[in-house]
Amino acid sequence: LYRPNYLDDVFVVTGETTGSTALAGVVTQSDLQRVNGQYSATLALRIAGSYVYSVKLGNLQVPFDTSATTDAQGKALGNVLAGAMDPAKVLLTGAGRLGGQVNENLNFRVYPQDQFDNVVSVPVGSCTVTLTPTAASPNGVFVGPVPDLAAATSGTTCAADPACAGSPGCQLRVNYKVANAGQYALSVSIGGAQVAGTPYDITVAAGAINPAASFVSPTAALDAGTTAGERGSFLFQSTDAEGNPLSTGGANIEVFALLQGQDPPGTPGGVIDFGNGTYEIYYDVEVGGTYSISVLIDGVNVGGSPVPNVFVAAPQVSAAQSFLYGTGRTSAVAGAPTTLFVQCVNSFGAYQALASGDTITANVAPPEGLMAVDYYTAVQQPTVASNRIVAVNNEGLYSITYTAYTIARWNTTASKAYTLSVELVIGNVIGVIGGGGDPLAASPTSVTLSNGPPSAAKTLTAPALSPIGRLYYEGVVGEISRFLVLPRDAWENSVVYDPFDIINFSVFVQLLTASNALITPYMRDNQDGTYSAYFNLDRVGVYNIWVSMCETTCPPDAFVRIGDGITQVEFQLLPGANDFSKFLAFGPGISEPVTVSEPATFFVQPRDGFSNNRIDNGNLISELRAGISLVTRTGSAVRYNSTDVPFFVSWNPDTSLYEVQFTPAKSGTLVTSISISGVFIEGGLGFSQTITAGAAFAAFSEADGPGLRGAM
Repeated sequence: LYRPNYLDDVFVVTGETTGSTALAGVVTQSDLQRVNGQYSATLALRIAGSYVYSVKLGNLQVPFDTSATTDAQGKALGNVLAGAMDPAKVLLTGAGRLGGQVNENLNFRVYPQDQFDNVVSVPVGSCTVTLTPTAASPNGVFVGPVPDLAAATSGTTCAADPACAGSPGCQLRVNYKVANAGQYALSVSIGGAQVAGTPYDITVAAGAINPAASFVSPTAALDAGTTAGERGSFLFQSTDAEGNPLSTGGANIEVFALLQGQDPPGTPGGVIDFGNGTYEIYYDVEVGGTYSISVLIDGVNVGGSPVPNVFVAAPQVSAAQSFLYGTGRTSAVAGAPTTLFVQCVNSFGAYQALASGDTITANVAPPEGLMAVDYYTAVQQPTVASNRIVAVNNEGLYSITYTAYTIARWNTTASKAYTLSVELVIGNVIGVIGGGGDPLAASPTSVTLSNGPPSAAKTLTAPALSPIGRLYYEGVVGEISRFLVLPRDAWENSVVYDPFDIINFSVFVQLLTASNALITPYMRDNQDGTYSAYFNLDRVGVYNIWVSMCETTCPPDAFVRIGDGITQVEFQLLPGANDFSKFLAFGPGISEPVTVSEPATFFVQPRDGFSNNRIDNGNLISELRAGISLVTRTGSAVRYNSTDVPFFVSWNPDTSLYEVQFTPAKSGTLVTSISISGVFIEGGLGFSQTITAGAAFAAFSEADGPGLRGAM
C-alpha cells in the first residue's frame, strides 16, 4: 500500500547478536528510508558473528518472506563476517611477549583484528616475529639479530593456536627460547604490516644459578689478601648454566678460609647479598699465613674454587690492647733512673713484637707551672732517651728507662706529679697505649716523683720569725729560741723521707766570745719536711751555728749550707724584757764618799731577768724621778735629822744608761734608795755613803765657845 499521508506509520527494524559470547544480545536498530511507499532498512553491524533480525510495526511482528531463514519466532537468521585486518588493532597477550628466563619455553598469542576488534583469520605464513638484541647481556655477549625465531629457537613461528585450529578467526601462538640473557626488541608483522605497539622491549633474564658456571676470580681473591684481624673481601657474580650473570640474589653460598697446614674446611667466612646476583665474599682470620679461599653454592665449589696462595699478613700490634706495668709507671725518685715496661699486644690479645719500622715513643712531662725557671735555678727537665727503650724479648715486651728531676726550692713538700705518655707508631699511625681496657695500665699515667735521699751539700737552714716580726737568726734570752733546718736532696727538692729521722741531725751551737762550749739543742720534726732546733740561753751575744747531717762524728762535707755555699751562720741572742729588780745602780755617786758642795753622779743600768744589760730608750726617767730618794742624815744613829738632797735624772743615749746627778749641801750620811714602779732595783732598798765636809770657807766659818763671852 502506498499511502503518502501515513506519515505516522513506524517500522522498527533490529539486528541482535546471538551465541554464548560476551557480545551476545547486542541490539542494533536500523535507519529507515521511505521511497514510493517502500521502506529501506540499513543496519550498521560492528560485531562479527550470528544475528537475528526482526521487523515490527507497532507491536506487531512483520514476517519475512520465504527466502529468509527464520527461527521459531519468525525472526530472520544471518551471519556477519569480520572486516579486513587492521594492524593497529592486532592484540598480543601472554607473559612471553614481555620476555622471560634463558632457555625457558616462552610463548604469547597474536590476535589479528579488524577495525572493530573482531578477530580476523590470516594465513599462518603471513605472520613474522623478529627478536633483535638491543643491549649486551650482562656477561658481555651480544647476540642477534635473529630475523626468524625458527632459525635460532625451538617452536613454530606464529602457529595456529591448537585450542582453536581450523576455526575462523583462530588466534596465533608464538613459541620461542633464548640462550643468552639480555635486552631485546620483539617485533610482530602480519602480511608485511608491523603490528601496532611493537617492537616490545623485553628482558631475557639469566636462568637458575649454576655453581660450576659461576666462577670466582683468582685475581680478585688474591688481591683480597689482607692482614689478620682485618676483613678480606672480594665480589662474586653468580651465573646460570649458560654463563649469564644472575640479576637476583638469595643463593645459598658458603665461604671458608683454610690456613695452609690445617684441616678443612677452615675458618667460616661470610656473604653480603646485594640482591642483584652479585655477592661480597669476606673472611676474618686472626692468624697471618697462606690461605686457600673456598666459595660453595649449595655445598658445591664454584668454578675456580678453592683459590690457593692467598696471603694474609700477621696482625698489627694494637696500641689500645697494649699495656704498661712496673713501678716506673706510677712512681719515680728524683735523679734516679726509673724503668717501666710496655707489653705490645695485637688486636686478638696475643703478645706480639713490633714490626719493622714501628716504634715506641715515650715522654715524661713535668707538672704544669714547672716548665720555666724556678726561683733559684733552672728546671731540670725529665728525659727519655730513645736508646733507653729496649726490647726485652721477641714477644713484644719493651723496657723504658727515664730520669726525672724536680724543681729546686719549690715551695711545697708534696710529691710532684709528672705525666708519663707512651705511644706506639704503627705504620705511621700514632696510637696511645690503651691498657686493654684497664685504665690503670693505660697511657697517660700520673707519676709521683719523690725526693731522693738527703744531701748535706744541698740542705739549708732558715731563720725563724723573730719576736719583732723579722726573719733573723736571733732570739731572746730566757725564751725558747729556734731556727729551721730544711733538708734537700741532691736536686734541691724538699725532703719528705719517712726513714729520715731527727737523730740524723747533729746541730752544734757555740758561743763566739766565751769558752766555745758545745751546746746540743732539742730537735723537732715539724712533719712538713722541715725541722726545728730549739734552745734556751740566758746570756746575750752572738753565737756561731754549724749544722751537720750525720749520726756521730761529721766529716767536713757533712755540714749543710746556710745559703750560697756558706756553712756557718751567726745567731744573735738578744736580752729579754726589763726586769726592774735586776736593774743595777753604780758609779761614784752611790759607791764612794762624796763631798759637800761637789757634784756627784751615779748610773742606772737597765737589765733583763738574767741580769743581761739592755739597751733602753730613756722612757723610765719619770719613774726613776719618782722612785729615787737621796737623804742626808746628821746626828746619832738613833736620833738624827734628815735633809733631802736635790737630784736630776737624765738619759744618755750613747751609753744607754740613766744618769743621776746631785750636789750634797751638808756632811753626814747619804742614804739612797731606788725603785721603779714600786719595785726596788738590785740593792735599791738603801745605799749608804759618807758626805764629807768641804774645804774651810771664812764666810761660813763660825767661832763659838764661852771664851767669846768673857773670862774670869
